[in-house]
This record gives sequence, C-alpha cells and structure tokens, in this order.
Amino acid sequence: MKKESRENWTTVHRTKEKHGLLAGRATMGGKAFYITAGELADRGFKSMPDEMVSGKGLIFSSPATLSYNSPGAQGFGVKRAGLVIPESVMLLVAPACCGRNTTILGDMGGYSHRTFFLEMDENDLVTGRHLTDIPRVIREILKVCRSRGQDPKAVVICITCVDALMGTDLERVCRKAEEETGVKVVPTYMYALTREGRNPPMVAVRESIYNLLERLPVKTRMTNILGFFSSIDKNSELFQVLGNLGINQVKQVARCSTMDEFLEMGAANFNILLHPEARKAAVSLQERLGMPFIEMSRVYEVDRIGKQYRGLAGILGGSVELDQWESRAAEEAERFKADFSGRRLAIGQVVDGSPAEMALAFTRLGLKVTAVFANQGEEDFPYIRELAQLDPEVKFYATLSPSMINYREAGDVDLTLGMDGAYYYPEVPNVPWNQEDQPFGYSGFIELLKSVREAFEQDNRLALPEKISFPDPKIQGCPAEKEAGVKEEYNPYANSENRGPKGMRLFMSPFTPDQSGACSVLYEYGGMLEILDAGGCVGNICGYDEPRWMTKTSAIFSAGLRDMDAILGRDQLLIEKTGKALEDVSPAFVGLIGTPVPSVIATDYRALKKLMEKDYGLPVVPVETNGLELYDKGQEKAYMQLFKQFAEDVPEEASVNWDSGRYLAGVLGATPLDTLGSDSHLEIEKMLKKTGILPDEAEVAVFGRGDRFENLKDAGKLNEIIVVSPSGMKPAMYMNDRFGIPFRTMYPLGGEYVSGLARKIIRNNEGRIPSKILIIHQQVFADSLRNGLRKAFENDEKFSGGSLPEIQCATWFMTRKELMEQGDGSLRQERDLTEMVFGGNYDMVLGDPVYRRALPGYKGIYLSLPHYVASGELAGIRTEEDFWQKAGELV
Repeated sequence: MKKESRENWTTVHRTKEKHGLLAGRATMGGKAFYITAGELADRGFKSMPDEMVSGKGLIFSSPATLSYNSPGAQGFGVKRAGLVIPESVMLLVAPACCGRNTTILGDMGGYSHRTFFLEMDENDLVTGRHLTDIPRVIREILKVCRSRGQDPKAVVICITCVDALMGTDLERVCRKAEEETGVKVVPTYMYALTREGRNPPMVAVRESIYNLLERLPVKTRMTNILGFFSSIDKNSELFQVLGNLGINQVKQVARCSTMDEFLEMGAANFNILLHPEARKAAVSLQERLGMPFIEMSRVYEVDRIGKQYRGLAGILGGSVELDQWESRAAEEAERFKADFSGRRLAIGQVVDGSPAEMALAFTRLGLKVTAVFANQGEEDFPYIRELAQLDPEVKFYATLSPSMINYREAGDVDLTLGMDGAYYYPEVPNVPWNQEDQPFGYSGFIELLKSVREAFEQDNRLALPEKISFPDPKIQGCPAEKEAGVKEEYNPYANSENRGPKGMRLFMSPFTPDQSGACSVLYEYGGMLEILDAGGCVGNICGYDEPRWMTKTSAIFSAGLRDMDAILGRDQLLIEKTGKALEDVSPAFVGLIGTPVPSVIATDYRALKKLMEKDYGLPVVPVETNGLELYDKGQEKAYMQLFKQFAEDVPEEASVNWDSGRYLAGVLGATPLDTLGSDSHLEIEKMLKKTGILPDEAEVAVFGRGDRFENLKDAGKLNEIIVVSPSGMKPAMYMNDRFGIPFRTMYPLGGEYVSGLARKIIRNNEGRIPSKILIIHQQVFADSLRNGLRKAFENDEKFSGGSLPEIQCATWFMTRKELMEQGDGSLRQERDLTEMVFGGNYDMVLGDPVYRRALPGYKGIYLSLPHYVASGELAGIRTEEDFWQKAGELV
C-alpha cells in the first residue's frame, strides 16, 4: 500500500455540512434548474420543460419536499385520505416497503389503531394468493376493533403499484369480501405509477370516498363542499354567504363523525368544488346521482374572491352583499402595501393555496417575489400568465428535478412562505401557512396578511428539526380503547388453531425493507443512487428510514417510473434519465436499488449495468432488492456488491499485517438502522478501544457510516473485521475467503450502560429478580447484551446466593446459528411473537415499544429496547446516550 494511500485512510468523518457534501462524496457541479415566469408563460403547460414534469427525469425528493409533501407524508396521502371516511379502518395490501411510513404517520395522526396490513411475499406476486385471504383478515380486524370499543362501518382496502401491474380487479375483490364479511369494503389505489395519468392516486381516492354516497330525497337548502380532506375554517365568510343565498346546511366529510352523518351528504342539492383533484368525483356524483356542482378556487386576490362569490350568487339565482368584507380586505391590503412594499418573498410548495396564485397576489400587494418552489399544474397557468405581465423575472424552481441537489440560497429574501420554504432560507422569518382547518375567501386573505405582518414585525424563524418532528406517541393502546374502558383487547393469536393468514399484521406496521437497508450502506460513499420506483419508495426511504437525510443529504433519486415505463420495460428511457442527471452530479458510481416494480417486470440489472457503464464510463452498482425482504438483507447485498466491485486485489508478497506500524480495522453492520443511534459509529469505535478489543492506535473504517469511498479499494489490507450485526457476516466471510482477513462478531457495550439497564430491570420488577427474560433486537446486539446482563447480575450483590434469570433472545431479522442458544427464537409472522412470549412464560420482555402492541393480554413486564427499523423516529434516538436513556423504560 502506498504511503499517500495509507494517509488517506480515515477513522470517521465528523463534519456535518448543510447540504451534506462530505470528502469523497458525490460532487455537485451544476446549478439548480429554474425558469422565469415570463418564459414559463410563453411555453404554456403543454410545453413545460422536462425538468418540471416528474415522469421525464429522475426525481429528487429534497428534505424540504419530503418533510411535508412526500407520498403519504404529513399531508394527506392516499392512506390518510381514505381514513377520512367516518367509522372506517384501512387494510393495506402490499409489500412491506409500501406500508413502512405508517408506523410514524399513524401515531402522528392518531390513527394507528385504524390501520392494518396484509404483507405480500414473492409467491403472492406470482400467484395472487394474498387476495383470497382478504375476507379472513377483515373478520379478524373487526374482532380486534370491537374488542377496543370500535365498530367499523367500512373497511378501506388500499393496494399499490404491484397490484396495478398484476391487473388486480380490486372492485371485484371488494365485492366478494363485502359479501363474506357483511361490512362495507371500499377500494382505493396507491398507484404512484399513474401520477401523471388520467386517474392519479389523489383523484382516485376522492372518487372512492364519494362513491359511497347514494341519492337521498333532495334537500334544496343543502350543499356539500368537496375538495379538501380537512374542513374549511369555521370563521370563513363562505358559510355566511351561503346562508344569505338560502343554503342553511353545508356538509363536509371532515365534519362528519359517523357513517350515517356522512351518508346524509347524498341529500345535497348541489356540490361546491374547491380543489381540482376532486373534479372527477364531482362529475361522477353529477352523472350517478344527478347532483350538479359549482367550481370555485381558493385565491388570495380580493377582486377574484368577489368575482367568485358574485358568480356563485348568479348561478343560485340570488344576490350577495359583500361590501363589509370587501372594504375590510381592501383596507388590510392597502395598509399592508404601505408597510411592506418592496420586501422580498420566497414561496414554497407546501402552503394552503396555489403557490403561483399566491405569488401573483403578493406581487400585486407590492412585494417582490424572488422564487417559487413548486410543481406547476395546468390550473396554475392563468396565474402564471398574469404574473408574467407584472414581473416576468420571478424564478420558478423545479423542486423534483435532480438539479435541486445543487441549490444554494439565491439572493436576499426577507420572508419565506410554506414550511418547505424555511429549508431553502433557514435564516429568515417564515410563515408555514399549512394548517388543518383550511382558509378560504376574504377571511383567509386577511388572516394570511396578519400572519405575514407578524412574521415581519417579530422576525419569527421556523426552527428546523433534524428530522420530522412528532408528538409524543402513545405506543400502547388506542383512544377508542380508553374511552370505552375495554379491559382486555382481543388477541387473535391466543388460540393456536387460529394462526391467521401469512402476512397478516393487526397490531404492528411493517419494518424497514431491504431497499432502505441497501441505501443505508451506500449512503455516504459518493454514489448517485437511483431507486427504481415511481416516487413513493424513495419517499419512504429518505423520509422515514434514513435518520441522516435531514442533516446530511445524499444523491438519492427516484427513477420516476410510470405505468407504461413498467409495462413496456423502457430501460433506454431510464438510461437517458441517468445521463441527464449526471449533468448535475459527479458521483463515484451509479447505484441501482430495486423495488417491487422491477421485481414484477423482471428488470435485467446486468444489462442495465453493462449499458450504463458503456455510455457513461462510471461503475454501476446494482443491488437487486425487491421491497419484500427486510433491511438486513438489503444491507448484506449492498456490502457484497461494494467489496466485489471495488476491493482491490492484494499483491501476493503483501501479508494481512501489511504494515507493522499501523493497525487497520473494519467494522461491518454499523449503519444507523442497526446501531443504537444515528451517530453510534463514533461510540462503537470508542468502545472497541476502551474495552481492549482494538488497540488504541488502531485506525477504524466503519463501512457504510462515516467512511470514505477510497477505503473500499484498500479493504483487502485490513488487519481484522468486527461484525456488529448479522448483515455483516456474509461480507466478512467473503473478505476472509478472498483476502484471509479474520473477523470477530460482537457488539461493544459500555459496562456502565449495561449495569444501568440491569438496575432498571430490577426496579421495574418491584425489586424481584425476573425468572425469565426475552431480549428482542438484531441478533448480534441482543446476544452481546445478554452476555453483558449476565455479568452485571453476577457482580451485583443483590443476586449473591440467588438464582440468576434465564435470558433468551429473539429477532425478526437475520440469525446466525453460532450466536443462538437453546430457547432462542426467530420471528417471521406477527403471530410468532405472541406464541413465543406466551408459550415461553417470560415474565419480562425487552424489545421495541411497537412490539408491545402485538401482545394484548400479556401480564408480564415489558421494557423498552428501541430499534430504529421498528419504531423509526418515534423512538427519539439520536445518540448512544439517547438509546440507553430509553432502554429499560416501562412500556
């Protein structure tokens, strides 16, 4: 090994830069793409640049858009939208990867007790067998819900892209399930592949919701408001205007608390449509029930608001008095213009309104709009054309374009609008303007100006979280259970004869899938990673499975697959998209990460690798994950690909101890998904030395975490490898076979941490020593903790002369026979956990808090042992210290 190469060997890289650019990482040489209002108006919607059409290139989901606008994120994705139906529950029938974010979203929104899962495996993809299990799963869901005090009136079935490709007739499946179970079953489709089609997911889900309505005797003074899933602000003058026009009943689905109340919407005389994504539903109601609709828009220009109300009055054959509202709005506008004219504003996408229309409104109020960060739809172009007449230089950024990874703050800005706007300009005041109750009309305009005024005057800055922030979750139980005073929740697995269908999850949401595991290994090596999906999978990976994403952005893009791309196998289009993205990124390699879609269509990764390497002269690293396996399998595959492709052969004359003056060690399996905090690789290195496992002078490469791409090339010259999770075992064995590098399997634990946990175990057992303990985690950590607890118990005077507790381990993930002791278990199905805990007579369990949900009726003591791949950000683990503080808490 050359001297200069040795000197480049790194222990870890501790720098955190705002945009995540680390030494050895992908370099960004281009600029973020934008187009001015004038240019965009000249082009028109049908001639928008490819960068602004998500199906035309790779898609970059930046921390800004992911935090608040990814598929199914904090806004209304298909899953949350379907649950707007009162007294409903949802069954997500999909590969594990499609339901991963529900762990967090369910607790955040308070609807985790309304969401259930039927996970698909490879056999299901081929045979469609899972569809026959749906009625049986629904019956079990109803039993669980009723034991909690719930009485579902509808079960919403949600399927995903794989069923779209398989041609599943969901409506037929729902009809059959309805006949067998006696409950209403509603079809919904989370088809990201159809995002630019005629019936995209958020259009289809609205139609499914309102298809439940049947025509009732018409109430001439009643109307429905369609468009939003949450309700219009009760202070909006819209209700007063409608009252003056003789409409005394206004129905909104979000205001309905029961199914019967929702179905009363079938008596409305007409509908008011406020969002274009509900237009198809409104047309369907008109054709099916003879219920006409009037379309209005949420706008923030006083004259447009008035025109809409007068138009509404004209259609209804009446007149409306708006002088009071108009004069107040005009007065506020003039005062605002006088105080803030000339101030500079940037507008994000995640706002209650059209960013383009808001840019026009604020331009007319005298502000200088410098940038709009949003994807433009056809309905935005009337506003864009007017804006171009007033200020043609307003920049419209294509937020999904790969070039956005190059974005840097551009010019002076005094205020940002939209939560995502704060990510682009973190040092200036921000108005989120993204609330649950929807603003509308003059009152919305006045309230917006008030919020902006307060931001200017108080200089309020939105404190950006390192990750999405959530309320403190109530891991055990549910609101309905507490309200009803239910003593014991139904356990469907208590009867050994009723094991339930394979893949059924009634209590826990899916764990981190293999595609996320692969990304966790490749994340910091400077590659350009392409997730071969339609956009939803990358949202789950970055938004929910990658704790580094908010502080250390990597070049991770979605392939932006669409239905015809998948059906026709348009590999050449993917290659062209890759070439276009390479104009903005200069990576060390291109990584191809599989999802269920390429698995269904049998994508030829070898051919893609060969063609891309020929065209672009870059190494291509294909990781054939499928979204059906768990994270550790994806990690294992990624490690193997990296070492096979990049570890350079060692000359025969070189020995493993290639330089007696230096000791080089590698650590495998230490990604944030497997370790105890997002920065735990630092703690691992420290503990390896503190406990004498490695010499103090050792230089440590934690592969896949704080590492350099150059270290992969020299990996064959390591003195030894430490494996801290099972995903590192196969790669370590490969490195042993190829280079003769010895390896050890262990998780280095600080004695003080383990002793502290031992004390918590006794305290939480009322001073008594538990007789039998089950530890559930990844196997290497669980086994190391078991050994540590045994020593702590033996050395504690409280246990002198007494019998020590029996400790066994279980895991949902990879297992190695050499680490298993008698009684240890491997968990696969949700029912396996119940059978092991109850069958093994454990009086104490240590595991992630979400596992506790699957143990209704358990009378023993359950202590927290968080694992990111189960509870994600709900665990609140950022450091090793965070972990040990949470470990041992009573759940």
